Amino acid sequence: MKEDVYIPVSMVPKLTEEIIENSIYRHLVDTLHLRFGGIFKSVYAENSTKEDQKLLAVPNRQSILVTEQVVYLKDSKPIEYSICRSIGNDRRITFVEAKTA
Repeated sequence: MKEDVYIPVSMVPKLTEEIIENSIYRHLVDTLHLRFGGIFKSVYAENSTKEDQKLLAVPNRQSILVTEQVVYLKDSKPIEYSICRSIGNDRRITFVEAKTA
């Protein structure tokens, strides 16, 4: 699996390796008191790219499962964009919607 996660550094001041190794989300909630409002997730398959073939050790044109998501705060600001590329038969995706007060 290959996953790229993007979070605006301006929204996570004083980010350290220790925070990253533990939990950025715990830091966002417990220290910065940010509240999540929702998520947009898209899951689809596409043919593998040359990079997929190299990193995931798959043959040319094998289908890859792609999961893209944007996580939003309560004020509708996006806090994270991520894209994950994985071998389709090697991944399970479960969606859970949780409401917070």
